This record gives sequence, C-alpha cells and structure tokens, in this order.
Amino acid sequence: MVGFIVSPTRTWNRITPADGDLINPEIARIYNNLNYLKDAQENPDLGFHQLNNTPSSFAGKVGQIPLVNQVENGLVFQKQFGVLDTKWSSRKFDPSPEEPWFRKDLDHTFNIENWPLLIEPLRNTKWEIGATSIFNVTSFSPGTITRLQLEDSLTVRNLIRALLEDYHYSKPYTATTNADTADDDSAFSNWGMIVRIVTDIGTGSNAPKANQEFRIRYLTSLANTLSVTNRYICIDKDTSSSATTGTGTIEITPYRIAIAGVPNPNQARWRKQPESGLMTPGAVFYSGTDLVEVPANARVRDRDLDHWHQSYNNGYGANNSPTENASISSYTNWDTLENDASGRSSTREMIASPNGGTPRKGPGVRVRSSVEYSYGNGVIYIA
Repeated sequence: MVGFIVSPTRTWNRITPADGDLINPEIARIYNNLNYLKDAQENPDLGFHQLNNTPSSFAGKVGQIPLVNQVENGLVFQKQFGVLDTKWSSRKFDPSPEEPWFRKDLDHTFNIENWPLLIEPLRNTKWEIGATSIFNVTSFSPGTITRLQLEDSLTVRNLIRALLEDYHYSKPYTATTNADTADDDSAFSNWGMIVRIVTDIGTGSNAPKANQEFRIRYLTSLANTLSVTNRYICIDKDTSSSATTGTGTIEITPYRIAIAGVPNPNQARWRKQPESGLMTPGAVFYSGTDLVEVPANARVRDRDLDHWHQSYNNGYGANNSPTENASISSYTNWDTLENDASGRSSTREMIASPNGGTPRKGPGVRVRSSVEYSYGNGVIYIA
C-alpha cells in the first residue's frame, strides 16, 4: 500500500470540485487525495493515509510489495519471493528484517518468534513418493524401541531407500578412511528424521496414536533399523507394555521437531544441503532391480559411473621382453584377474560397460564449478 504521512506545516481547505471536473477521473482522484489530507489535518490520529487508487487494506499482505497494475491505473500487492524460494549470492550475510534469508547450506533450528511465516510451511512438508505421502503399516514389534513393518510394495521400498540415502548424506564424512562415520543412535539422533502417526497403529493405551511424532531410532544395526528387504522403520516409542500390534498409517516429515511423541508447533528445522547439485522430484536411480524415485526435500549421495577396466597381457616371451597389447580382455569379476596370463597382466584405463555409458575422463574427479552462497527465503524475519 502506498500512502503518506500528514505534515502539519501547511493548511489545506476541503475542496468541492466543479461539476465538469468529475468528468475527468484523474482530476477527481486529485480532489479526493487533497481531501484525505484535509481530513488528516483535522484528525491527527489518522496519521497514515492510503491513496484512493491503491488496495484498501493491508490484511493478508505480509511481506508483499506494491506494484503498478497491468492496466497502469493503480497499485496492487505482489509477492517478490515466496516462502522457501531459493536464491544464490556471492555476498555473505545474516538474516535481518531487511533481508529475511537463511543459509541453506547450514543446519538450522527456527523459532516462530523470529520466523513467523516459515515454521508452518516447513512443518507441513512431507515426503511424497509419486502421489503417495501416507504409507501403510502392517504390524509392529513392541519394545523400548518400536519397529514398524510396512506393506511390501515398490513405493515403500523407494521410501526406505530414500530414508537411507538421506541418513547417509547427513553423516560426517571421514576422508582418511573414505567412509562414513559409525552407525549408532547418536548418528540417528543428529539426523532427527520424524515419523508422524496419521492413524492409530495397533491397539492399547500405549500403542502409537494419531498425531504423535517420533524420530527414527537406531536398533542394534542399520539393517534392523531401516530395512528395504523387511520394510522396517524403527521409532523412538516404548511399546513394551499396554500395546498390541496392528495396522495403521504414517507420514515422513523432514523438518518437524518432536520429543517423546509430542509435536513442537513453535519450531522447525532445516537440513543443510552443502556441496550439492539440484535434482527435480521424481529423479530416479537403480538399486538392485528396483528403479528408485527420489522425493522432494530428500538428499542423496553422489553415485559413481558404472564402468569396466581393460586388462593387458604383458605377453612375455622366452627372452622375458614384454609385448605391449598382446591381448586385451574386459573384466567384471576381478577375483579372476590374478589367474590371467599366469599372473603377468596389468590393468589400464576405464572403458564403457554395457549399462554405464562412456566414462568421462580427466585430470581430476570434480567438475569445474563456481561457488556461491545458497539462501532460502523466510518472507519475514523478526530480530
């Protein structure tokens, strides 16, 4: 909304337009605006006044800016950025009321006092595999940690594979061992993925109830915690008493925060996305014989290119002088390589495999990239 602050330094008299003046709408608009000014002088409490060619109310327009409308005869409110929109910048800055943006490459816990328009969109985000966001539970194994078993379907296997990918993505990387850190409940607590109970699962006063929320919790091994084969998801819920197994439904909510089943409506988290490219929802990769679909708001690790290597027989003759390229063969099972050509073979460059395509070779493993900061929009930030 465009307006003006009334100044008391000049006195305006109320104006009554002549009969012919009202034929011209621009003249009528000028009369009306001058009369608004006169009214404000007579009543200083009015203070801020709208112009008569603008929207009539601020209601529902938080964070929007005024723009000239398409027919160029007035002003309208319009969003400059929507909540959770992304932008890149070469400039590093902290969120402020003037710039309500947060770093997307860092972990965050947001409070509703600072981000009043950001909490609910994050809390309402849920994973979707195709068009499915509610997943069927067929039973659970009771205990101090409850192990849910989901229905046997490709959708569920996709879900659990996506959970495993996001979990591995969240873990600190140990460069010296070229491996992730250990799997334990500390790693799962840091990951903090929330399962929301949509409908009651089983029966009994202590069975998982609708609208309760639990983080995924580690149970003895990774295969026992998140199992694609058995469709297991373990949650931080004690069902060792007063709970009988049964069916129900769940959702996966990546940005919620909950403790002991109780949702926290005043906070939400952001999961960092460092050193990451972007994929569109529904992007796929193979895992075994399944074509796995990646949901929006999930994270996946990098994947190497499937390839073969060439093996060259050194071709030693009686004088022990090697003959280059005497024979060439391709291998998929390198356990047999040591037996080839009486152990006198050497491995050379990568070559295309039947399914992997031609390898992209070069002096390093990283593509050339520019580096900038990634920010997400919260619309309003209150310091």
